[in-house]
Amino acid sequence: EVAKKKPKSHLEVLEARKHRGEKKPVTVAPEYDYRLKQETRRAHQKQLIQDEIDEHRRPRRREKRLYNACGLCLQLFPSDSYTISAPHNVIIAQLKNFGLSEEELKERGSESLALWANRLPICVFCSQFLDPDEDSGIALRVRKDRDTTRYQPFFDAAYPDTYTETMRRKEARAAAWRVKDDES
Repeated sequence: EVAKKKPKSHLEVLEARKHRGEKKPVTVAPEYDYRLKQETRRAHQKQLIQDEIDEHRRPRRREKRLYNACGLCLQLFPSDSYTISAPHNVIIAQLKNFGLSEEELKERGSESLALWANRLPICVFCSQFLDPDEDSGIALRVRKDRDTTRYQPFFDAAYPDTYTETMRRKEARAAAWRVKDDES
């Protein structure tokens, strides 16, 4: 078999041309051309820097967010921040509990039967006043047997000397009862 000649390296080709006196330009494959790779990298870096500069010079457009009013407090919030919604009739019932006048309720559409089926978005703060698990839709704030006009005393063992007026009155009544019990 005929042995194949080993291909000459790039340097061997250059040396052979140099000895023969040839002035033929040498073409180098792009994957071996260091200068071409370096120039390409530099051009790419310059382009990236120019793009970054252009990005900072260009006025930025803010995304327009949709704002909707809360159905209960009528404050504007981004539409993607609402967690629940409630029917209009539940909102009107809650506003009655808050003590709005009849005129204000009429302005909010209390007499319009067409609105009663509409669901309105409720903000996170107002959602504490509504309860989807209740039949009425209104969250129960207190127990029915608890008097909300009276102060509920709180005793902290870390501060035993701190009492409220209510606690002092109760202690005075209890002492008076003890005195009456001792006398009888």
